[in-house]
Amino acid sequence: MSYENVQRNGAIDYMLRTTQQHHVQLSTLADQKANIMIASTSILLTFSFANFKQQNLFWGFLALFVCSFIALILAILAVAPQFGRSREQDFNILFFGHFTELSLDQFHQGLEHAMSSDQATYEAIATDIYNVGKSIKEGKYKYLARSYRVFLAGIVLAGLLFIVQTVVFYFT
Repeated sequence: MSYENVQRNGAIDYMLRTTQQHHVQLSTLADQKANIMIASTSILLTFSFANFKQQNLFWGFLALFVCSFIALILAILAVAPQFGRSREQDFNILFFGHFTELSLDQFHQGLEHAMSSDQATYEAIATDIYNVGKSIKEGKYKYLARSYRVFLAGIVLAGLLFIVQTVVFYFT
């Protein structure tokens, strides 16, 4: 896309700055949620492992342990840094995961190009917004959503197994 017809003005600058700030807030929120999930699943892992010896509730604790373990791994993946080689069309001079692949001279040249005109600056910022949003969606939020689903499934499954095992234990 060409940004040559975009006239520099305060409204456009505000929109781009606000969008970048929203991405930072979304990333921070995902990190906070992942940290909550890491803490919660770690506690449940310890609790369920400590209660394996209760034979009448073994399967419930096993389900809780397995699902908590999987949810923990997914939550860790959500906050783990992800770096991959950037493709030429996705290269972002404003993203540290990309520009650190360059020498200092190459970085200065890329930054100089990005600041050479309003069009080039808007293009660099728009590319940054796109790449950051894409990495949040395909990285943090993908793993975080899976972690919460596995955690929820584990809680439901463990609860059902506890009920079944309790009923079977008391009526046999």
